[in-house]
Amino acid sequence: MQFIFTCRGAHRDLTLYEFKRYDASFNFIKWLDEEVGLAETGLSRTDLPWLIRSAPIIFVRHIFFVDLMCAPSELLDAAASLCAAAEQPVSVQVRACPEPCEEPEGLSTRIAERLLSNGIECDLKYGDAILSIYVSNNIIYLGLGDFTENLSRYRGGMPFYSKSPELGFISRAEFKLLEAFECFAIPADGINLALDLGAAPGGWTKALLERGARVIAVDPLKLHPMLQKHNRVRHYAMTAERYLALGTDERFDMIVCDMKANPEKSIAAVKRCYEKLTPGGYAIVTLKLERGFSYKHVLGYLGSVQPYRIVGARQLFHNRSEITVALKKPEENVN
Repeated sequence: MQFIFTCRGAHRDLTLYEFKRYDASFNFIKWLDEEVGLAETGLSRTDLPWLIRSAPIIFVRHIFFVDLMCAPSELLDAAASLCAAAEQPVSVQVRACPEPCEEPEGLSTRIAERLLSNGIECDLKYGDAILSIYVSNNIIYLGLGDFTENLSRYRGGMPFYSKSPELGFISRAEFKLLEAFECFAIPADGINLALDLGAAPGGWTKALLERGARVIAVDPLKLHPMLQKHNRVRHYAMTAERYLALGTDERFDMIVCDMKANPEKSIAAVKRCYEKLTPGGYAIVTLKLERGFSYKHVLGYLGSVQPYRIVGARQLFHNRSEITVALKKPEENVN
């Protein structure tokens, strides 16, 4: 079955390597754009997303399975035919190459209007059924799936987050944590106390506050002014190493780390916090990939996180030359 995938342009070769490493049936067909590829697999539309999440295949962001291909003149009919059996409201997501065979501007609205005229319910932003369309330079690809199959509910795996009405905007980094919560399906509730290592200026602290958590923020640098006197933030103006050496008795439901440090140092800091994390708690860490890194390095990083269990690892849309890894402390055995 053919599918379209997206990845960061700088890591196209790594993406293909991962697919070939974990899926023996994978066959790359061609690049449709700098960050958009067309491939085929013998895996089902449930097995491939499962493989991507569990392997994990890190450098892919978004996929959609190709159900139909058509010429521009056939697009509206093809979309209506594909969505005829949809049991949920349909969201229409359109992407196009630099020189498309059909002008993409306003295309999602035109398709939605046609679907509505055929009695198909649409919700362009939040529909649970996702009609994905890619307009290439000579043909249009269509697929109907959902956010589980596509790895993301956003067009091309590119989430958009608005600024918080309560705390405004601190840094682009906060969107990275919000994306990680969604990507790794981390529950929104149950975070009473969180630890933020390398917190300044406070984007991840802010994202945790918005989930209702109290936050211990650790960084020698100052937090953003809107966080400095927040009643649910306690700031330790010191390095992570010095804070951990204090031997405080706090226990955390979540630990996050976005330190500007090499991956080994970030992983070591999170591992030193293992006993401070409650059973079943999550740790989220950004691994800054150094220039000239290899996939062997990445595997080494992931292989060094025990006793944590890996929930997932992905190069998120809001990551740059880095990957985000979600870890979990196993629940305690109850006899």
